[in-house]
Amino acid sequence: MKELPTQVHTMAHCFTPAIAELDDVDTVSITMKFGSGAIASIDLSRLSTYGYDQRTEVYGSKGMLMNHNTSPTNLRHSNVTGETAQPMYYSFPQRYAASYQQELVHFLNIIQGLEDPRVVKEDTLFSSYIAEACEESHRTGLPVSLSFDHLRSTPGVHEKGVSNDAESVTQEAKVTS
Repeated sequence: MKELPTQVHTMAHCFTPAIAELDDVDTVSITMKFGSGAIASIDLSRLSTYGYDQRTEVYGSKGMLMNHNTSPTNLRHSNVTGETAQPMYYSFPQRYAASYQQELVHFLNIIQGLEDPRVVKEDTLFSSYIAEACEESHRTGLPVSLSFDHLRSTPGVHEKGVSNDAESVTQEAKVTS
């Protein structure tokens, strides 16, 4: 999609007293609107009785993409009484073992200068900004409009041409004096 949301609206509730005591929620619905007119919805719940449900479905004018929960096998048994399948993986380490390994290899390649980071400063700033807007919308009950211009102009410490060491700061001070 290659665009950022222009507005988010969050609705949430807490059914679990222990979680409510922490001023947190267990059920959330987020709607995001994009400049192109696309709308995304994210549903979250800590109350799924059949496991940690993580599915992605993307619909568009040219088709659909789906990513369902993973389990040890894709085997399903269907008959007149319904369908059964092996339970989905329970934890993040079970579900994402290969991804965690690939992240570590990528990190080591970055350190060795073999690859550039796949996630850059803007990715982190934008994600945090969107999450904060979702939190604000939950707290106020109102949609929150987003603009990313102020984040795009923030200089990064590790960007080319920018140094954070004391010697270069001292040299820059002498030049400007």
